[in-house]
Amino acid sequence: MPTKPPASITISKIEGARRQIEAAASLWFQDGDIVVIHTLIAAGHHVCHDIAKATGMNSPIFFNNSMFPGIEWETHKKITLELENFLKHADKDPDANAKITFNPRQTEFYILDAILL
Repeated sequence: MPTKPPASITISKIEGARRQIEAAASLWFQDGDIVVIHTLIAAGHHVCHDIAKATGMNSPIFFNNSMFPGIEWETHKKITLELENFLKHADKDPDANAKITFNPRQTEFYILDAILL
């Protein structure tokens, strides 16, 4: 039987991100649901990315346009964020039957980039 959760907990942003990243990586190695994994890793990655950016550090892979020569930066960014936004927002496209196609390998890069950050 599950234990009763505490009335409240206090965590830092980086602790929350670390827990999301660890959960996503754990699910990845357990062949978990790729949509859940991508959503978790994207959330944790964004927190790490924003903290790193505030300290002058660039994302090693995803938001580093030198990693994708020949691709316009805004195009790369839009493609990178498209799935993430599709999975967590419906304000701009509330169609419940809207679909998206993605390459699950993108999730692998998110995991790697989040760990490097």
